[in-house]
Amino acid sequence: MNFAIASSSDDKTIKLWDIYTGKCLHTLKGHQNWIRSLAFSVDGQYLYSGSDDCTIKKWHPETGELIKTVVDGSNKIQIWSIAISPNGQVIASSGNDRIIRLWNSETGKSIRELKGHNSWIQSVAYHPHKNIVASGSYDRTVRLWDSETGKCLKIIHGHSQEVVSVSFSPDGLSLASGSKDGTVKLWKLTTYECTNTFKSPRPYEGMNITGITGLEPAQIETLKALGAVEDKPREASGMFTLYDF
Repeated sequence: MNFAIASSSDDKTIKLWDIYTGKCLHTLKGHQNWIRSLAFSVDGQYLYSGSDDCTIKKWHPETGELIKTVVDGSNKIQIWSIAISPNGQVIASSGNDRIIRLWNSETGKSIRELKGHNSWIQSVAYHPHKNIVASGSYDRTVRLWDSETGKCLKIIHGHSQEVVSVSFSPDGLSLASGSKDGTVKLWKLTTYECTNTFKSPRPYEGMNITGITGLEPAQIETLKALGAVEDKPREASGMFTLYDF
């Protein structure tokens, strides 16, 4: 199905949209919790979904039909990200633990577990031509794995906060990673060097809020997320007021 975009939501549904008209073609229902990740098969014939209900489901995008629940959720691990191998036979998944799991896309049988991250794994991606999986984690690293052997091929450092997204270029020569540090980095896979860093300007970039009073802690964190800085972290005032009755 080459003319549709799929979207998912915390309303437990998937919607398929016609890219030319913007019309919703199908609303897919079957998950019992937030659907966090979607992936089309390489030929576009099937759509896979991963959810906080710990399952992976396979759909027919032309009809909206649920074909099967590939992974039944018995391991109780939420599915945050999924990716399909180039030959369509393997699903890589990650979630709220430190393990990437590889599944047979037809039977749901566990093939292999890739272990090495030190925190939750927010994103996985399959190389478009090779049996290589990329992963991005809350441990602030990007890792590359041989999906045939389970061996970690490379650990890439460079982000200062959690890595929340990874994606290969269509030619397989580069990898993009996105992070909560506000940057997207491009990595050359022959040398693993960062070839470019993209950072969108924030509305309060560089504004110094040191010493400004009357701000609640949540407001301070919001301003910092939008680019504000403090020379010195604030301390709890410890002040209290006595009332004489």
